[in-house]
Amino acid sequence: MSTKRNAPGPFLHIGAGEPVLLIHPFLMTHEVWSEVAQRLAPDHEVLAVTLPGHWGGPDAAWNHMGISDMADGLEQVLDQHGWDTCHVVGNSLGGWVAFELERRGRARSVTAIAPAGGWTSISVPAIRLGITFLALAPVMVLAKPFVGWAAGVRRLQKAAMSMVAANPAAVPPAVAERAMWAAVQCNSILPILWAAAWDDGIKGLKDTQTPTQLLLCDKDRVIPWRLYGQMFIDELPASTRRIILPEVGHVPMVEDPVLVARVIREFVDHHAANQSEPAEA
Repeated sequence: MSTKRNAPGPFLHIGAGEPVLLIHPFLMTHEVWSEVAQRLAPDHEVLAVTLPGHWGGPDAAWNHMGISDMADGLEQVLDQHGWDTCHVVGNSLGGWVAFELERRGRARSVTAIAPAGGWTSISVPAIRLGITFLALAPVMVLAKPFVGWAAGVRRLQKAAMSMVAANPAAVPPAVAERAMWAAVQCNSILPILWAAAWDDGIKGLKDTQTPTQLLLCDKDRVIPWRLYGQMFIDELPASTRRIILPEVGHVPMVEDPVLVARVIREFVDHHAANQSEPAEA
């Protein structure tokens, strides 16, 4: 039986250099970024934060689980660390929150990895996704007493990771184990889904002013990019860098952190260099 039951701290803060904020997907924690953070840390100051309502993150009331509330919490963390702006990277729910931080002027650049929010509340894709996640709620409750055993069984790890990874065998056992614990220990599934439904998708993508790269995952089974990514493809400014990450699922950093870290680094460093260049007379 697994002994790794302690919740992670509210954030991971390592490295020095250009500031990079990493925001995790729904049901996970900042730990999902651990390998990517380690690869960025030699020349970047990296802050990976667990969102409210998630395992190890701050508690939040039922009516304070919306995207705006998530961004409020992250802004408090940024202020505590003295970060007026930073390069914001978000996956899925984290990508949605990343665009909200950009709207508030806190982003130097945005990297959105398989971002959520590319729908309207009355659209078929939004309803379909909501039903899918709602069906997970009772499963999580029933699984909680058994997670100590199940999270340590490699065959069950692979089955669980097949939801978010194209190649579950590529997810290290320790990463899979902690991800399973995080999902089962998230006590705010229903309020987060309720708030997401009322948030009615991302607004104002056409008004994005910050350098942005959109990373869509080739083998995404959670929010397939051909169905859920079209709004981002159509509405983000023409200057947006659009990349399809090959042979990875919805949470690519668990199966290919090398690829994810490289793509983030290239984009951040390019725009950091441009922003530091003196303006021409």
